[in-house]
Amino acid sequence: MKSAAANGSAPSIENELLVCSVRPSVSTEISERIKSLLRQSLDWNYLIEVANEHRIIPVFYVLLQGYQDFVPAAPLAELKERCHRISTSNLGLTGKLLRLLALLHEHDLAAIPYKGPALAQGAYGDIRLRQFTDLDILVRKRDVYKVKDVLIANDCQPGWALTKKQEAAVLRHYYEYPFLCNDRRVLVEIHWALAEQFFSFAFDVEQLWERGETLFIQGKPLLTLSVEDALLVACAHGSKHVWKRLGWICDVAKLVSRRTDLDWELVIERATALGLLRIVWLGLRLASDLLGTELPEAVSRQVCSDPAVKTIAERLEKRLFSADTVPGGTFAMTRLQLKMRERVTDRFNYCFRLVFMTKLVDSLFMPMGRPR
Repeated sequence: MKSAAANGSAPSIENELLVCSVRPSVSTEISERIKSLLRQSLDWNYLIEVANEHRIIPVFYVLLQGYQDFVPAAPLAELKERCHRISTSNLGLTGKLLRLLALLHEHDLAAIPYKGPALAQGAYGDIRLRQFTDLDILVRKRDVYKVKDVLIANDCQPGWALTKKQEAAVLRHYYEYPFLCNDRRVLVEIHWALAEQFFSFAFDVEQLWERGETLFIQGKPLLTLSVEDALLVACAHGSKHVWKRLGWICDVAKLVSRRTDLDWELVIERATALGLLRIVWLGLRLASDLLGTELPEAVSRQVCSDPAVKTIAERLEKRLFSADTVPGGTFAMTRLQLKMRERVTDRFNYCFRLVFMTKLVDSLFMPMGRPR
């Protein structure tokens, strides 16, 4: 059965409750609004299904625990069970990540985990509170073949069946290589860049290593992105997918709210150098407008100073719970991606690389298809 979201319908009461549930903090006013919403006749099947689509089941359930007297027993029990399954999965994936990182370390292969457990711990303070289904590990491009050998020797297998020529093309023109582990139950994506080349997210991988910070997960230290880089990557990732999941906006809101040590001058400096300033402003505007995330006054002024950010944010907010996130197809998607970039060179690169380089590489070297 298709959800209301899949059919293009967007019940305002249910969606408002979902948005309230992922706010970094709940004021007295918001708390009273939540109670008012819960007193109304709600479509709990829709709420649970859409919460899962937007990857916010854990934070939704945690919020509702504080309002149990207002929530019917059956949906609360279902959310509890789903949350338990997600927690179990997250713990299993985290254990797998720690074992893989230990293996790579034994072979002198540097690796930085990001998203997944690393973002869950850094932004939410608990790996059980962020819904994720795979593992993302950043390695140096020169080490990819060695990493592949280590993974294959330890019960993982490539997610694609490639010839040597295709594999070389993937390494040259793409940004990740998927592997399936634990009898194909766990997807591990090995990255040497953070997105397809046409997005022009020109992160310097070596600098990401130099600026990395140590995070403790299950009592074990591991190197991950600095909080400033984690914010940039979260905003870039959200913009890549036109912010069609509330969970991605929640990531930004939680990261900004929890990490009070975030150096905003560094964020602005790096975003400007990478041509990601408008993308960062958009992520922060969505987090602020939708989820009430508090920003430093100087940052808030800059976020509000770009009229393009305001226009794009309003459009995305209206389409957030619709299956048709960007109406108009590929052309509309391209226009939106171009509007999210402040530099002409990045807009040109997006069009040129997407139309010419990407299609050519796909047709010649990647007949298995390019994942999205």
